[in-house]
Amino acid sequence: VLASTTFLADIAQNVAGNRVKVDSLLMPTVDPHEYQPKPQDIPPCWRRSVGSAGKTGSAMIPCCWHPFTCISPAAASQSDPLTTNSPLEIRRMSINDLEEVIQLDHASFSLPWPESSFRFEIEENECSRCWVALLEQKIVGIMVAWLIVDEIHIATFAVDPAYRRQGIAQRLLAHTLLDGLHSGGEKGFLEVREGNLPARKLYEKFGFVDIGIRKKYYKDNGENAVMMNLEKPDIDMLESLR
Repeated sequence: VLASTTFLADIAQNVAGNRVKVDSLLMPTVDPHEYQPKPQDIPPCWRRSVGSAGKTGSAMIPCCWHPFTCISPAAASQSDPLTTNSPLEIRRMSINDLEEVIQLDHASFSLPWPESSFRFEIEENECSRCWVALLEQKIVGIMVAWLIVDEIHIATFAVDPAYRRQGIAQRLLAHTLLDGLHSGGEKGFLEVREGNLPARKLYEKFGFVDIGIRKKYYKDNGENAVMMNLEKPDIDMLESLR
């Protein structure tokens, strides 16, 4: 049984040729831009992804093996109330949302995901929980999280720059964590850029704590990633923020 999704980031950070054992799962630790796993090496919920690749620059990567957790630098400092009378709607992401999702992702990140990655998460990855937040039928926030065994792993998370500081990120994160908890999750995990102080502050508000550093994790500028765990989610607090 796979104990934790943190092995994904280990694969991204270790040197090719080394190996790491996660319970009964033995996997090579190589750069995920180059690693093409064999079907028997991958947890059942990801096996459909073998051979499905997305392009990032000149590198081909399997869609389930995203090299980075992506959290928009400004998506996480929204504590002000919504400035519109329209209610915020949060629902599952669908293939029909892809055009807007890709636009928002590119507006938020220097390392956006390829369309094929979002398509895989929506259509094939059984571990994936994909959400969009909408105001007046416009997508203003996106979230992809993975639920593996008992861990909710925040994979990518962003709010439209024009709609930041309105509490959208807070509500979207609360919704995602509650969904994961009600589906069997017990804890949370994520990586965030070391310099992304607004995001780290938001996660601390939710109970996440720093557990370590992954050196030079982000390929665009060599920035470190801070690993954060949420061991005991406060369901009452999450409900109040939702």
